[in-house]
Amino acid sequence: MTRDPTSQGHGETAITVHVRVDCTPDEAFAFLSNYENDPSWRTGVETMRHEPAGPAAVGTRTFQVIHFLGRIFEIEAEVTEIVPGERIVFRTMRDPLEASGYRAVAGDGGATRVTYHVEARLTGLMQAFSPLVMWAYRRRTRQDLQRLRTILESASRQGP
Repeated sequence: MTRDPTSQGHGETAITVHVRVDCTPDEAFAFLSNYENDPSWRTGVETMRHEPAGPAAVGTRTFQVIHFLGRIFEIEAEVTEIVPGERIVFRTMRDPLEASGYRAVAGDGGATRVTYHVEARLTGLMQAFSPLVMWAYRRRTRQDLQRLRTILESASRQGP
């Protein structure tokens, strides 16, 4: 697993985290495109619902309650682009966080490389502590992708 953090100043920050998973890109994409799966692999996701039901599509809206750094955040996001079998692009719809990013999968020598990328504009107190906030988020995202790998590899070994 690797990460490529960049800081753009003024509270704008980005992280990219990758993990190699022993499953097919189709299996990984199917799992990632169903937001109902998020609480099983994303730490702190207390509730997640999306409209309309089913796999993500352009215009799908997600409504998440997330526990992070001792606070509860209610986040509404929208899928803005889908590259079937490869990438889901999203952006938040309102405060407390302006963010955009993507979930992507790609073949990697008989396995799959899963990438999670987020660009965020932190405001208020979070901006003042942006290095700490992004360190914690990067750490959590690395752990989440490890959990995702365990789930996907277990499902892949069990077969259909």
